[in-house]
Amino acid sequence: MENVVRILVVSTEQDDFNRISRLLGQANWCCFSTDWAATFQEGIQIMHRREHDVYFVDDHLGDQRGLQLIHHALDGGHPSPFILLTDQEDSELFNKAESTGAADFLVKWQFSPDELARTIRYAISHARDLARIWDLNADLEKKIRKRTESLNKTVGQLKEQILAKEQVQTELLTSQKILKQLIKGYGVGSFSIVDRQYGYVLSGGKSPQLVDSVAQKPAGNRLFSQLQAEDWEKMRHEFEQVFESAEIRDLEIPGIWDGRFFTVDAYPLRNLDGTIEQIAVMTRDVTDLRTAIEKMEQALESEKELGEMKSRFVSMASHEFRTPLTTIASSAFLIESYADRQDTTSIKKHAARIRQSVDNLNTILGEFLSLGKLEDGRITSNLITLNLRELVEEVSIELNHLLKTGQVVEYFHEGPEHILLDGSLVKNILINLLSNAIKYSPENSIVHVLTRSTGPGITITIRDEGIGIPDADQSKLFTRFFRAANAGNIQGTGLGLYIVKRYVSILNGAITFQSQLGKGSVFSVELPALPDPGFDEQGEKRE
Repeated sequence: MENVVRILVVSTEQDDFNRISRLLGQANWCCFSTDWAATFQEGIQIMHRREHDVYFVDDHLGDQRGLQLIHHALDGGHPSPFILLTDQEDSELFNKAESTGAADFLVKWQFSPDELARTIRYAISHARDLARIWDLNADLEKKIRKRTESLNKTVGQLKEQILAKEQVQTELLTSQKILKQLIKGYGVGSFSIVDRQYGYVLSGGKSPQLVDSVAQKPAGNRLFSQLQAEDWEKMRHEFEQVFESAEIRDLEIPGIWDGRFFTVDAYPLRNLDGTIEQIAVMTRDVTDLRTAIEKMEQALESEKELGEMKSRFVSMASHEFRTPLTTIASSAFLIESYADRQDTTSIKKHAARIRQSVDNLNTILGEFLSLGKLEDGRITSNLITLNLRELVEEVSIELNHLLKTGQVVEYFHEGPEHILLDGSLVKNILINLLSNAIKYSPENSIVHVLTRSTGPGITITIRDEGIGIPDADQSKLFTRFFRAANAGNIQGTGLGLYIVKRYVSILNGAITFQSQLGKGSVFSVELPALPDPGFDEQGEKRE
């Protein structure tokens, strides 16, 4: 027997329930069972049981709105798709439904049995795809946690080995014979016995940076005489505690000795009457150990950063791809409906929405491809003959479709137009900065573009009258996947400025910006460039 698709209709009007039930009965796609919730609260109660596969929610539920119910459900992690029902087509309401997380949007009395069945099938498929994305993300996080635990275990084992070695060293001190042998052949630093005046009684080992042999350093010379006065006073204060029966472990010796790092341990040596007149001082070369720990910490940090980046990528990709794909699907569905009525105006409107969504998807994919090439080091600079003014005008024309009502791009150029520079990289820089200026600026605003060509290079300045960048976000603006807190629902991946920064670096240039919240931003790119020898200062081609 076929699986039954369970549907709940939440509406104060029983006619909505009856009509959906009747149309589903006429569909030839699947078996359906429908239930009805007549109020907002009843819908909430039934929804919490999670017994249904699809939920149809009327936008008007008495004093409350269907969008509130959908938001409540999805905020609580409800896995099933929600479809909003409304009395008439309303683009603003449709946008709110999309941002809330509704799987689709239907106008009452304007759909056939097969259209209703297709909507349900798409909603269920969309919900399953989204669930698979989150499952993959959870599995990735689990693997990262497992790898981190393994690295932590390795660090723990290394520390245990160090402690075991120190215990062995302590036990060797109980025998005077073993002590003399240890002093003579101490191979990880130096071993010394000093008196209360910090003069050497015995010294040896394999760290001439700090302690030479007894023959080279006669008894009576002061311990660590190479240290600066200020550093020695700090060390002497610690050694005074050892003469009072304390112990020193892993005290770092100030400075770097011939490129090596050392730590010191010190223990009291008691006489038969219990008094302390001498102490044992052991220095250990910890350079290799320190390097190993630093590498391990860097590996842990890299692993953590990779996990966070992949998590942000999955979250961002699922959100950024869902919006245009939902728009394409719903617009295509509506175009089918309008085609039957020969509603040319509505068809053109939704066709334009599909084109815009496809452009958004192409932009996102392009940024991902650019990021991959940058990370792999596959992007290099190639000098070509370039007309800077014509390139900026070409980019401005390509981005005309992004302009809002009343928006204008004003462009001025100063200096020679013909230069030698990588045109492809410069064009990508212009597209990113100019499209950002347009996206984050209001209607009836001006985007100012100025290019200046001088002897040592060029300057590209783009100034907008947009929302600006919060002060707290400005230091992170060129970070991967970062978006400012006031970006809101403006579409973007958080990769554009990171890619621009990398392109500018490849061209050996610099990028700076100034921004004030609510008053716009100014981005300035300086690039070294040579004038094209094939043209004179007036831009005329040389003979």
